[in-house]
Amino acid sequence: MCIPGLFGQDKSAQNAAEQARADEAARQGRIQAGTERVNTVFGQFDEPYYTKVADTAKAYYQPEVERQYGDARKALTFNLARGGKLQSTAGADAFRKLSDARARADVDVASKAQGYATDMKGKVEGQRGDVLNSLYATADPDSAYSSATNAASLASSAPTYSSIGDLFSTFIASGANAIAAERAGYRGAGTGLFSSSPKGSSRVVG
Repeated sequence: MCIPGLFGQDKSAQNAAEQARADEAARQGRIQAGTERVNTVFGQFDEPYYTKVADTAKAYYQPEVERQYGDARKALTFNLARGGKLQSTAGADAFRKLSDARARADVDVASKAQGYATDMKGKVEGQRGDVLNSLYATADPDSAYSSATNAASLASSAPTYSSIGDLFSTFIASGANAIAAERAGYRGAGTGLFSSSPKGSSRVVG
């Protein structure tokens, strides 16, 4: 017994399923092509790129650290010399503390510079993720490419550097404090910052 229209309905359903599979395959193809284009746009953001971001930030801050350190050292030298304590034990302590502060400032600058690179990487990957999510929803590779280009341009914009602040002002004042401490009888510990010549003269080692 033949049921009218049954085989026709089966054929229609089969055709619809095949068309759906073809459409999905085409959609996945567009997504794959768009993903490759997006990744190509963001391919510029590799590890050397982020290293350069950190190096650029460090180069921005380091001259200011050096300038402030030089000014602080000059002021500390002047303050100690004015009090006749430039070659004293307390004076040596003051220079040692200033030198330690400079070392800490260098570490802080390197950490701050790396922070800019880390922030940049997070921003870039966030932009890439947003573009790819949109691509998966629309399967429009041309729109994804355009969005990726704009996003990459925004993500790669130079960061705004914050102020480094006043790093060594307390050590300038410490010159005067060292004089007062010396007069009060404080001797401190030897630091090796001064060396005596056979004639008894001494020098500050920076």
